[in-house]
Amino acid sequence: MKVVLKDKGTLVVRFDRGEELVSALERICGEENIDGAYVSGIGSAQRVRLAWYDVDSKEYLEKEIAEKLEVVNLTGNVARKGNEVIVHLHGTLSDREMRPVAGHVASLEVAATLEVIVIKTDALFKERSEKIGLNLLQ
Repeated sequence: MKVVLKDKGTLVVRFDRGEELVSALERICGEENIDGAYVSGIGSAQRVRLAWYDVDSKEYLEKEIAEKLEVVNLTGNVARKGNEVIVHLHGTLSDREMRPVAGHVASLEVAATLEVIVIKTDALFKERSEKIGLNLLQ
């Protein structure tokens, strides 16, 4: 991981082959004291675990894909829940036949590179909603 640009609340970060995106992004946001941000990215993945939230059962259904994929779009936010940095990402990826797959990004291992822009906002906070079963922005 390399911070390519750090300017007025904006970070541009390059993630390299083999790095796990979600945990690395949580770590860098913690180190940079980022309490709220918009996140956007593009690149490639060699393993991804996507999830879909079933609001009735309050459980995520997960699917792991262990093949090289193009990260067509990665979007999300960063917020705090107590002392914890929470990175919430969704992604659209495509295989070599350009068939898309999309969902909540639970984990993503970079294939070649992944370029992420983190735009700092005012602090965002999440709190657990027992009714929905998720941590919601407050």
